[in-house]
Amino acid sequence: MPDGSVYGTLCCYSAAPNPALRKRDLDNLRNCAILVARKLTAARKANQRGAEVDWSLEPISEERWKLK
Repeated sequence: MPDGSVYGTLCCYSAAPNPALRKRDLDNLRNCAILVARKLTAARKANQRGAEVDWSLEPISEERWKLK
């Protein structure tokens, strides 16, 4: 989460090793985790205000990927 706490685990699973996986694949999983963390953070804030939560997966700019 943005404050450094761990909320849960995001992972990919396969019954067999995949030697074709590269750093790019890890980066994609990391970026997905960042998006999920941002959505969870927004949902917590929205729930505190009693507002609707937007769970859409809209494209976001590179700058918005960074958690603050």
